[in-house]
Amino acid sequence: MSEQKLCYGCMEPLSEGKVCPHCGYKQDSPVAENRLKPGTVLHERYLIGKEVESNGEGITYLAYDKTVGCKVMVREYLPEQICSRSADSTLVNVEYDHLAQYKALMAEYTELNKALARLRSLSHLNPALDLISENNTTYAVFEYLEGRTLLEYLKENAGELSWNTVRRIFPPLFTSLSLLHNAGVLHRGISPETIYVTDKGELKLGGFCISAVRTNDTELEAELFDGYAAPEQYFADRQQGTWTDVYGICAVLYRILTGCRATDANARQDFDNLIPPNDMNPHVPEKVSDAIMQGLSLEGSKRIQTVTDLVTKLFGDLDENGEEKANATMQFRPSDAQNAAAAAAARRQESVQSPEHSQHQPARNVRVKTQQEEPTFFERLRAPLLVAVLFLLIIGIIIVAFKKLLNPVNNDSNTNSTSWSSVRDNVDTVSSSETTRSVEYDAVMPGIVGMNYRLKRDEMAGFVNMEAEYVFSETVPKDQIMWQEIAEGEPFVSGSTVKVKVSRGTSVIEIPEYHGYRLQTYLDKLEELGFVKGVEDPTAVKKNNNNKNSRTTTATTTTTTETTATTDPNAPKRTITYKPKVNYNFANGNVCGVEPKPGTKIDVLKAYDIVIYYANNPVITTASSTSSKWGTTVTTAAGGESSGSWSAGGNSGSTTGNQQSTATKATTNTQPATTTKHTTVTTAAGQ
Repeated sequence: MSEQKLCYGCMEPLSEGKVCPHCGYKQDSPVAENRLKPGTVLHERYLIGKEVESNGEGITYLAYDKTVGCKVMVREYLPEQICSRSADSTLVNVEYDHLAQYKALMAEYTELNKALARLRSLSHLNPALDLISENNTTYAVFEYLEGRTLLEYLKENAGELSWNTVRRIFPPLFTSLSLLHNAGVLHRGISPETIYVTDKGELKLGGFCISAVRTNDTELEAELFDGYAAPEQYFADRQQGTWTDVYGICAVLYRILTGCRATDANARQDFDNLIPPNDMNPHVPEKVSDAIMQGLSLEGSKRIQTVTDLVTKLFGDLDENGEEKANATMQFRPSDAQNAAAAAAARRQESVQSPEHSQHQPARNVRVKTQQEEPTFFERLRAPLLVAVLFLLIIGIIIVAFKKLLNPVNNDSNTNSTSWSSVRDNVDTVSSSETTRSVEYDAVMPGIVGMNYRLKRDEMAGFVNMEAEYVFSETVPKDQIMWQEIAEGEPFVSGSTVKVKVSRGTSVIEIPEYHGYRLQTYLDKLEELGFVKGVEDPTAVKKNNNNKNSRTTTATTTTTTETTATTDPNAPKRTITYKPKVNYNFANGNVCGVEPKPGTKIDVLKAYDIVIYYANNPVITTASSTSSKWGTTVTTAAGGESSGSWSAGGNSGSTTGNQQSTATKATTNTQPATTTKHTTVTTAAGQ
């Protein structure tokens, strides 16, 4: 097949045109800096296509093996922080100052892929098939995997898998990973993005890189997978080992079984609130959950050290249904590559289990009773005692019945009362007992103190429903949880409502800007910030009450007299009052002034007095116009005969027709001197 007829985006045959009908890739697409140009041929064998991915170690390309006639993946060692490619060339240039570093890292890259090539017999790894030294760098050739990443596979399966599915497809991967460790190779990047699911449903581990790329604070740009990288990978001076990969594979299991990614290890250093898998998914066996949590321990010394130990803890005491099995152990001892297939199937020793044995009780604590075992003294008395108790109970019921028949009922009301009381007591007792027996704790309360309330509320919705009480704190940041009703580690029923106290931050608050706010909206904003509820100025209430004889209707104003945040007589006096003010620069009902002025800092826990002014401007409208030979008289009233009222936050402004202010203005018109035109303007006060 001619290379000119292959699409560089998918390596499928390309007929005519520059756009591939299979993948839509444009053959003349621009190439990023430092990348090989599509169409480049390496070692006279590998046709380079488009870039697939890159990190601090190098670049991966889709390629075509012309000798074999199949797709492959070519990985180029090219750490861009210490080298670059010449323009319009395939040659890699290295600055002299970084030459020794470049060669040392390239040697590590080469040795890593040589070690992987020696393990090519392991079908669940994606090892290097070929190594090429060209262009002043090294290329590793890998098999092109037909399938998708585990992350994509999870998205196709509702985000998670059952334990039965996991225990069926993961053991071969565990075997390959253990053999990889025996060969002295660490992966350091195990995640759903580096595990591939083939079209046959098998798992393969890829994405191998040198240690500098999988460790923070090194000479190369680090590629750490959040939630899957072990704590020691965030610090260059901490030792890494097989326990590092144990953390990664346990984080993958956590993600698969719960549908949620584990909290980033670096974030857990300050506050570890990782929830066990069986608390999030009750279908996960407890021993499996415990093993995963031990594998996710932040301290490397307390973590499960090897994959063999992890497999023993995951499968050692479980039967084929994933339940605990009595006296069962799993032997997982991978040897060399020639014995890998035999090591993949873990050996179990099965023993006879009593039908009475509880599946939730460890086998070593089970006491199996045989037919030769002689019953104890209490076991002999059990049946006679049960019969005696039942007999006494029946006698008691008969005696109570006879007493009720022999005692005449003289007072119906008393009898009914006594009878109701007795029934009520019995119902209460049974209800309390039944309630106690019905409560079954199915989860353990996680620690949420110190966490952001809004984030944790949304994250744990349905599992823990939080009822927040906001309190001021000078030391705890705003929106941080300060206290939780159920202590960390205590059992509780999942889905329950738990009270928490959340910090409102400092009690010293600036008075907010008022421009553009309606009165009630501004009052609500102040109350939300922590100020007391605002009330109408008493003088404004008195003025409205004095307008009872006016021709217009005055709206009733309802206010509250409680202006402090507490009924404690010794508490500091904190008041917010609002009153009307004529100010034509603001629309009626809008706040037009605040005392003290906006920006003033006030401690809401101490005494303060804030006054808010809102615009209440008279509206002048023409009521009538009378013409006479002596002139024209114009009478205007605010709101006319039918008064209007405005209310905001319990305040009202009213129009009163009888209370008028009259202004008479004489003007000289164009009529003869003997004629004078008078204009009388009458307005109503209070608008």
